[in-house]
Amino acid sequence: MTKRWDAFANPAHTRVIAALWIIAAALLMAMPAHAAGDRVALVIGNSAYDHVSQLPNPSNDAQDMAAALERVGFEVDVALDLGYEDLRRKLLSFAATARGAEYALVFYAGHGIEVDNQNYLVPVDAELATDIAAQFEAVPLDMVLQSVSGATKLSMVLLDACRNNPFAASMERTSATRSIGRGLSPVEPGSGTLVGYAAEGGSVASDGDGRNSPYTEGLLTYLEKPGLEVNMLFRQVRDHVMRETANEQRPFVYGSLPGESLYLVPPDDSGTADTETTPSPPQANPATAEARLAWEAIKDTESKAIIQAYIDNYPDSIYAVFARARLVELSQTEREDVAEVTPEPEPEPEPPVTPTPAYSYPPIGSGDSFVLLGAFSLDQRAKAEERLSFVSGRGVPAYIIETSNYSGMTANLYAVVLGPYSRNIAESVLPEARRYISDAYVRNATRKTASTNPSANCAAYDGLWRVTGIRSDDTLNVRSGPSTSYAILGELPPDATGIHARGCVNGWCKVQWGCLSGFAYDKYLATAGVSRTYKVIDHRPDDMLNVRTGTSTDYAIVGRIPHNGTNIVVHRCVEASGYIYNWCEVSYDTVRGWAYARYLQDADGNHPH
Repeated sequence: MTKRWDAFANPAHTRVIAALWIIAAALLMAMPAHAAGDRVALVIGNSAYDHVSQLPNPSNDAQDMAAALERVGFEVDVALDLGYEDLRRKLLSFAATARGAEYALVFYAGHGIEVDNQNYLVPVDAELATDIAAQFEAVPLDMVLQSVSGATKLSMVLLDACRNNPFAASMERTSATRSIGRGLSPVEPGSGTLVGYAAEGGSVASDGDGRNSPYTEGLLTYLEKPGLEVNMLFRQVRDHVMRETANEQRPFVYGSLPGESLYLVPPDDSGTADTETTPSPPQANPATAEARLAWEAIKDTESKAIIQAYIDNYPDSIYAVFARARLVELSQTEREDVAEVTPEPEPEPEPPVTPTPAYSYPPIGSGDSFVLLGAFSLDQRAKAEERLSFVSGRGVPAYIIETSNYSGMTANLYAVVLGPYSRNIAESVLPEARRYISDAYVRNATRKTASTNPSANCAAYDGLWRVTGIRSDDTLNVRSGPSTSYAILGELPPDATGIHARGCVNGWCKVQWGCLSGFAYDKYLATAGVSRTYKVIDHRPDDMLNVRTGTSTDYAIVGRIPHNGTNIVVHRCVEASGYIYNWCEVSYDTVRGWAYARYLQDADGNHPH
């Protein structure tokens, strides 16, 4: 015991101990405002899927988000390409970490799907051969919400997972009533929890053509901004994504927060934006007081010399700014006075200028030559539209074609074009086109002939669907799968009727027209009149389908259709904001009004649209 006290009594030892205390105090002061454990995050990026094509951006998104979250004081666990068991274990471990933390956040980039109104995150080893496989091979979103529920102040789940469902094309439907949604369905988290979708419920998000997706790029842009309250942060991210995607993708946040302001990065000048401090009154400065009195004495003078003398004596005073402005004013007045005394001679009138006539583009005619004003991949439709808008605003009568419909062009591109013209006419138009697009060029190409499938061995054209909304000089592509990334198998002419359409999912229908079968975009398909009828589905025997005066549940009920109602006539359908399915105007017996298409189905298992 004596030796210990002697050691502290030694002056040299005392200086060492004092230095250690100073270093320890400095380290404590240098620590971030949020100590470890107060803010925790789990960041997951699933890119390398075993049974569908790889996503290029989620691994980038996850790593960049993890770095940003660490910079704002989060203790981050980042994981890439998790299979089913690893993903579940990681969420379970994070639930224990998040319990008692002030802020708990899960960020996920990868595939997410909705089956029968349930949302799932898709591990990289999922096969999803059937619709019920999601319950056994994917991780429910509810499990993710549970993992952050232990936070005391703010729980957040951010999902960059609303991409197109790549499993839908091969997923076997085991029940005609089980839906496979487009994107993720809306959620209702508990109080104190926010769930951010890259695209609002029922819509899909872009993976982007840069290092990050548009949604993650927006988060990275605003996440570290000081003094940005959490709700405002997500509003800024929403505006960023809508700008970057030409309003095609709209992020959405579900959930509510308590009344206090919450920040990922507090304001620079104080801990909260709600605290206002009253500034101390400025102390009197003798030099400033002298400059003010001098300015009051000479501010109305007409003498430029006096004004200049003031500027020379008080060059750093705020009143010197006013003095310099006064000096300019006096100089301007002198020039105006001289101008009034000595008027300048009137200039000779210039000869009239003959305006250059606007360029007259030749009308589209026959020929095999196009003037190309730009080409874009099929996942860059928005950029093709931007190019079209740019040249159209300058009087160029351009339009967009899909190059797969033309022989002689590189397939699977959107091209902004003029023509077709003869080669001579195209060459004469090219210099004018290059006034706006410097790399415009002429390409020989011919329109492919639409498939007519005349073979006697094929089914007759006895379906109830027809092509709609296609220009008379255009055709509807039939592809090998349900997206524009699949190969074109053939084309339906603009007047095609008698088409069979079945199993419409995520905006694409399986179609058959004679020998031609594949997938077509349902935007350009319609029933041929009102001969197709529908029945009520998914209603209990003691329940009925409401028919309303308008296209939402806010409208009054005008009648009801029984759970086993059939021969329901659908007149038209429209999209309604906030709903995954359309609302359709229907007739049944004496009832006519609007019903939700989710509960209507035809003989082929399709919802009306």
